Amino acid sequence: MSDTNARRFLDAFHAIEQVLRERSTKPFTKNEEGFSNLVRDSKELTEGQKQRLRQYSRLRNAIVHNPYEDGLVPIASPRNDVVQWMEAQAIIIERPPLVKDVLKLRDPQVLSEDDDVSIFLALAGEPTNFSQAPVRDVSGKLRLITTNSVARWVAEQYTPGMGVVLDNARVRDFTRFAEDGDRLVLKPRDLRAVEAARIFGGSAGNPPAAIVLTEHGKDSETPLGMCVQADVAALLRSLGV
Repeated sequence: MSDTNARRFLDAFHAIEQVLRERSTKPFTKNEEGFSNLVRDSKELTEGQKQRLRQYSRLRNAIVHNPYEDGLVPIASPRNDVVQWMEAQAIIIERPPLVKDVLKLRDPQVLSEDDDVSIFLALAGEPTNFSQAPVRDVSGKLRLITTNSVARWVAEQYTPGMGVVLDNARVRDFTRFAEDGDRLVLKPRDLRAVEAARIFGGSAGNPPAAIVLTEHGKDSETPLGMCVQADVAALLRSLGV
């Protein structure tokens, strides 16, 4: 059993190393790059994956560089759960899961700037509980209306003793209260789960409120799905972290 686990572990380790080496962004040194550096520099991995792979690289070294007991059984042998995780990672890294498949996304309802805000408020309530929705502005650009921007509008409009009147309020009245954290990022429909997790993790700056998927990630195209920060847990689970 120990020998089998060690061999399965090493097979998975080498499969991961090969994929990372092939996809390395350093073509002049990729054949000489050590595993830890490949993991560190990879954009194919989340920080959680990187941490565990670096940890298990030390186990790999213990298996490879220590003599086998009685010449047959490796002194260092991985647990079953470690082997299973590494084998799963080999598959995940070679064939990364896509956001649309992980989250089973559907076409979102796209609002117009001229829509009554009650349409968005209906989406924000039961049973959908959406905190944001895409809006097509007059120029054709996609933006977001969020519960945060609605709250800012309400705070500005509020009059003590009178409250706030929502009658005749249009979506355009609220989108102007959007801040940087209320923005969306456009990505193509084949966006990988790891890329989305990294975007929400701040790899490209301040995380957006949502990622909207279109055919090629362009404003002019119809949104095919939307993922938000609340989806990060599901994205990470699909990556084994």
